[in-house]
Amino acid sequence: MIMVLIFYFSSQDGSQSGELSGSFATYLQSVFDDLHMSAAGSFLISYIRKFAHVSIYAALGLSVSICVFTFDFRHKWLWILLPAAICFVYACSDEFHQTFINGRDGKFTDVLIDSIGFLITIFLANIVYFFINRRSKPKVNGEINEIN
Repeated sequence: MIMVLIFYFSSQDGSQSGELSGSFATYLQSVFDDLHMSAAGSFLISYIRKFAHVSIYAALGLSVSICVFTFDFRHKWLWILLPAAICFVYACSDEFHQTFINGRDGKFTDVLIDSIGFLITIFLANIVYFFINRRSKPKVNGEINEIN
């Protein structure tokens, strides 16, 4: 579902995408103005599109990680590498897709920004999964017993 949502946002032409960002930015600025924090609002608005990239790819990284955790790999580093590779390839294909949309262009810098979102989430998900998995293993004489 997250990939479909990313594809939908990427399919919007330049004016639609700018209008969506602009309307959200106007709302956000009014919230910060009400809180007497207009400088903070201006700062956030200048980075709103980049934050959107990071957050949606963070959600993608989490969902792909959860899916990958259902597989029992002999090499546990695949729980990091596989979701990262899937998200990276999807981010590249998304930017390539944008080159066909009027008013949009594909940028590798956007792929790098997307990578920030999914890499942080994948690492955090693996840390949490490691501790959850470690606690659920039965202990024998005070040591964790691996069950295969």
